[in-house]
Amino acid sequence: LNDMVVSNRGLIYFTTLKDPEKGRLSVFNAKTGKLMVLFDGVDEPTLANPNGIALSKNERFLYVGISNYKDRKHSGVYAFPLYADGTIVLEAGKSAPRFAVEAPDGIVVDRQDNVYFTAGSTVHVFNKYAQPIGKIKIPRGSGTNLGFGGADRFRSRLYITTRNAIYGVKTPF
Repeated sequence: LNDMVVSNRGLIYFTTLKDPEKGRLSVFNAKTGKLMVLFDGVDEPTLANPNGIALSKNERFLYVGISNYKDRKHSGVYAFPLYADGTIVLEAGKSAPRFAVEAPDGIVVDRQDNVYFTAGSTVHVFNKYAQPIGKIKIPRGSGTNLGFGGADRFRSRLYITTRNAIYGVKTPF
């Protein structure tokens, strides 16, 4: 298991890294106990090394970071439309990255549906229309994951993990 996100319907989406050239995206339905592989890097080499994962605010899209260590030209954050049963529209989502960036990792979506993702020592912030709206420099190390929290009712503090530290920053968006 690498990264995961749980939908409001109780579907658990997760990525696994089998080896440096493959990896899988899967979904587990906790109510039925059914597990389904949505894609495997062996069968979909352009989608090798799925990494970070998040749902859009309305849960109509599943964002998946594709690191693709072997073929970096396919690296980026892809947006897969979701069917009503929770599976993805693979062909529509894999055509091109929604957010082109090399080796993305952690992904999270804020209350305004802005998409945050790590790539090296930077957190990139895009709006839902794929327009860049900001960057957050990580003081030391490369980002590995992201999450929102905080004492305010909006949970507007962004937490950034690296291999050696956890950083917190109040988001301006």
